[in-house]
Amino acid sequence: MKRIFADSSILIAGAASKTGASRAVLTMAEIGLFKILISEQVLEECQRNLYKKIPLALPIFKQLISQINPEILPNPYKHDIRNRQL
Repeated sequence: MKRIFADSSILIAGAASKTGASRAVLTMAEIGLFKILISEQVLEECQRNLYKKIPLALPIFKQLISQINPEILPNPYKHDIRNRQL
């Protein structure tokens, strides 16, 4: 199965709107077309920003995360990021 990393913009937009490309991506993951990957940092960022900016979307976000069952990756170490060659 293909695996796709989702950043906070996809997850927040998908929770905030029932229509649009971000929700479509999450729906495709939910039906098993691919596996969503997110980092712990992305998960925390989404929850924090939804709480501050769109609190009514927070329960929807939690439900979506439960439904798509993403693979949650640990945050990288700072030295790994610094040493990464592009």
